[in-house]
Amino acid sequence: MKNAILLTLLCSTTGAMSQNTNPVHVSSGSSIASEAEMTFEAKEHDFGNITQNVPVMATYKFKNTGSKPIIISKVKKTCGCTVPKWPEQPIMPGEEAVIEAEYNAKNPGAFNKTITVVSNAAENYIYLRLKGKVMAPETTSEE
Repeated sequence: MKNAILLTLLCSTTGAMSQNTNPVHVSSGSSIASEAEMTFEAKEHDFGNITQNVPVMATYKFKNTGSKPIIISKVKKTCGCTVPKWPEQPIMPGEEAVIEAEYNAKNPGAFNKTITVVSNAAENYIYLRLKGKVMAPETTSEE
């Protein structure tokens, strides 16, 4: 009986010692992300009244105000009427860049669209808005 207990104790000790004892570092990512920061001049562009079937371009200028490069992984759009363009290369600390969004003014009426910028910045998801009202060509003047 003593041998069985001793053997069980020996096996459990050997098994515990064979496990990986390297320390595991868990990071929430906040310390890394907080080192890259996107500061926009404006996050909304209001076109006002625009002419139907004449595409318009919104430009969102930003600066990397952090200490690490900003990498934009993608820019999501809410519909096929908006086509975003963004820098593919990293934006270094202190550098400025732009994100563009072309809106196809095909359908008459008011619009309010959002594009989502996904990056490694402290704020991983940034929402940019573009809005206005598409008018038939003969009614474009301000009312």
